[in-house]
Amino acid sequence: MLITVFVLLLLLIGQREGADACLSIVFTLTFIIRVLLPSLFGGASPVGMGYVTVLLSTAVTLILLHGISIQCLLSIGATMTGELVACGMFAVFSQLLHLTGFQTDCAEGLLLIAQNTGLDIRMLLFAGMMIASLGAVMDVAVSVLSATREVALASGKAERKALFNSAMRLGQDMNGTMSNTLIFAFAGSALGTIIVFCSYGIQFHQLLSSDYLSVELAQGICSTAAVVMTVPVSAMIGAIFYGRTERPRQAS
Repeated sequence: MLITVFVLLLLLIGQREGADACLSIVFTLTFIIRVLLPSLFGGASPVGMGYVTVLLSTAVTLILLHGISIQCLLSIGATMTGELVACGMFAVFSQLLHLTGFQTDCAEGLLLIAQNTGLDIRMLLFAGMMIASLGAVMDVAVSVLSATREVALASGKAERKALFNSAMRLGQDMNGTMSNTLIFAFAGSALGTIIVFCSYGIQFHQLLSSDYLSVELAQGICSTAAVVMTVPVSAMIGAIFYGRTERPRQAS
C-alpha cells in the first residue's frame, strides 16, 4: 500500500518525469539487490562496487529525466566528482579516527557473515557513505548546471567569469539546506543509539569520543563536504561549456 501511494503521488504530481523517476528507482533497487549485495558477499571491493553503483544509478536517472545530452553528461561528471571528493575525505577521516568498520552496531553480525563469505568489512563504510550521499550530490549538480544554462541563455552567452560567479551565488543558497539534509539524516538514524548512550550517564565528551559517533560524524561530514564541493565543480563546468571566453569587441 505504501509503495502504491508513493508511485501514485509521483505519477500524479510528476507525470512523465514522475514515471521516469519510478523507473530509475526500480533500476537502482534492482541493481543493489541483484548485483551489489551478491558482489560484496563474494569479496568484491566495496569501494569499487559502490562507485559503480553510484555511476550507473546517476547515469540511468539523468538519462531518463533529461535524455542523452550535453547537460546530462555534464551533470554526471559533476556528480561523480563530488562522490570522489567524499571518498577522498572519508579515506583521510578513516585514518585519523581509526575507522575499520568494526565500530558499527552490526559489526558482530558482519563478522559472522565474513567467516562464511568474502565480505570485506573494513571498506564497507565507503560504499554506504557513497550511496547515502548520492541523492543530495546529484540534486546539487543538476540544479547548479541547469541554473547556469538558463542564466547563459537569458544573458545571451555570458562571459565565463560572470557566469561562474552567478552559478556560485545560486549554489551558495543551496549549500545550507542540502548540508542540513544530510546531517539531519545521519543524526536521525543515530538518534536511538545516542539516547541509549545518554541513559547510561555517558558524558558529552565521552559521547564525542565513542567509536559509534565517530563513524556517524565521518559519514555525515564527508557526505556534506561532497555536496559543498559539488557547487564550485558544477559552476566551473557550466561556465566553461555555457559561457564565452571574453566580451565581444564593440564596433568603433
